[in-house]
Amino acid sequence: GAEITDVAWNSQVPHILASSAANGTVVVWDLRQRKPWCQLRCESNSSSPVSAMAWNPTQGLHMMTASSDDRSPGLKLWDLRSSTTMPLTTLEGHTGGVLSLDWCPHDDTLMMSCGKDNRTLMWDLYSLQAIAEIPNEDPSGGQQQQQQHQQQQQQQQGQINLEDLTLEELHEMSQMEGLTQEQQMQIQAQMQLLVDGEDDERPEEHFLTIALNGTILGATEMVTGFPPSGLLMTSAFDSVHEDDLLGMHAIKTHFWERDQPDVEVYLRRRTIEGDWIWLVAKVVSYIDSPVPGIIVHEAIVKNENVAVIVSRITRIASLLLQAV
Repeated sequence: GAEITDVAWNSQVPHILASSAANGTVVVWDLRQRKPWCQLRCESNSSSPVSAMAWNPTQGLHMMTASSDDRSPGLKLWDLRSSTTMPLTTLEGHTGGVLSLDWCPHDDTLMMSCGKDNRTLMWDLYSLQAIAEIPNEDPSGGQQQQQQHQQQQQQQQGQINLEDLTLEELHEMSQMEGLTQEQQMQIQAQMQLLVDGEDDERPEEHFLTIALNGTILGATEMVTGFPPSGLLMTSAFDSVHEDDLLGMHAIKTHFWERDQPDVEVYLRRRTIEGDWIWLVAKVVSYIDSPVPGIIVHEAIVKNENVAVIVSRITRIASLLLQAV
């Protein structure tokens, strides 16, 4: 038999399992009957392996497959009720073979794929288009980790000049394991020098374009110091203080579900230095494409005492509404 390349449990039926093979096929197994339920002929060329597959998280008869063959880099969507030889559609975007797939468990209209072309794409299954690409900052496969390891060795040997590093590089170095307390203090001191010098350069406000599930689709220059490109496809809630999360959810709910655009909340976001900064946040617009979402405006708070009081009131009100 052909080499097995992947296995995946069905998202809806616990005794259904799929296995993909190097000969371009996928077999769907009924484990109760201990025999195949059906077989998909995914690739016309038997030398093109099915490298990855994923079940729709809400529809147990929908499946996506892909091949690592550079001649067939498309993602194929299957409806097992319709055909086992002809996919419903093929998503074109990769220029090299596809290595992995992941169907969003929280939104069955979103799919992620990565390939030999060093691209990681986010797909909208309504429009059947790639709607975003995660920047690949390490196309050499481990170069970033090697650089961090080299930096750590150089730091330990006193060979690296901290003054030559950017704030982001210093932040990454501060997260390395094995640093002595003295080295940590030196890094923090240099970071503070850069922060003191950059405070005047950072904006007092920024805008975030956020999908309804919280994924950041776009960002302007950030008050917090994080580079906008590094925030793409991360969660807008990750850097919000846990006590202020209810407020962040509240402005989204009031704008999107209740059509109340004038609601403002105070919240704390983590800066690149690891500190918390108070911001006043408000939804200013919405988007329909590439996916439904909102545009949030956040600005530095001038009076933190007011922010603390209002934030507490907002949190208590949100908790009371949840309890009703």
